[in-house]
Amino acid sequence: LDISMPLEMGKIIHKVFNNTSSYDALLEDSHLVFSPVPSEERWRSVLVDRFRTEMALLDPAHRAIFLLSDKSQQYEWSLFVSHGPDFFSRLSEGLSSIVERSGFETYSVLEVENGMKNLVAAFVPTSKIVHDSDYDKTEAAKQWMSQRPMGHQSIIQMNMAASMAPLKRNERVLAEVDPDGSPWPKEFQVGTVLGKGSVEGSYFVQGEADESFDLLRREYIRKFSPFDSDTSKRFEVGDVILYQDEQSVYRNGVISARTGENEYSIYLLDFFRTQHHKVPGSRLMLQWESAAESTEETEPQLS
Repeated sequence: LDISMPLEMGKIIHKVFNNTSSYDALLEDSHLVFSPVPSEERWRSVLVDRFRTEMALLDPAHRAIFLLSDKSQQYEWSLFVSHGPDFFSRLSEGLSSIVERSGFETYSVLEVENGMKNLVAAFVPTSKIVHDSDYDKTEAAKQWMSQRPMGHQSIIQMNMAASMAPLKRNERVLAEVDPDGSPWPKEFQVGTVLGKGSVEGSYFVQGEADESFDLLRREYIRKFSPFDSDTSKRFEVGDVILYQDEQSVYRNGVISARTGENEYSIYLLDFFRTQHHKVPGSRLMLQWESAAESTEETEPQLS
């Protein structure tokens, strides 16, 4: 990724290759993504890592962050390699070669992460099976016994996915802008339901600013609820929310702290993790419809 490439082009690259069909058609199994990461353009490192977490997904897939240094400063780089044999030895050899052939004096690898391990059905290990008793646990036992636990709690909640309530004609809703199936980043605009589409579970929605949305599946439309306008509503740290900006565009983010009475700090789920502080609760709503909203009877239904 060239140093002159703007963020807008990075978004296009992400959207193209985050589509499975495009990814498989345009790239060989073995490929490499490589970018410098200036301190003011951290989105480059995020974009390179998306190839590991959203596109290639499964091993062999590796992402490395490393520094190349000369006498005056350090330069950060981010690298992703898919289906690269002997990744670690080749990374070491490649960086050593760069130092020898360029003006850089040293290199240092800051971080390496791999993709998910795929299931190997009926796996039979060919090397020695290592048991817990093969390890010296002296230091681990000493550290364990010296701990002073403060408390721990795990809560796991499993719910059935609720069916989404149908929409009424002329109902005011939030419609996702350019939906691509990705969980983030997302943007919503206020619109009005015009009618039901020919595809089951789809609707035509027109934006309030006379913006015509494409035919949208129900999952890309969020109903308003009485809770959204409830002045007494409260959010918890970690809640995934929609934030209404100055242009009345709703962007998804996460509650990071409570800063006052019904006042919060949030960060948006965009490339920059944009932060906003002292945001009033009146400009926030939960990203997803509640079970009550999704299962309530809505009459009359559109014909």
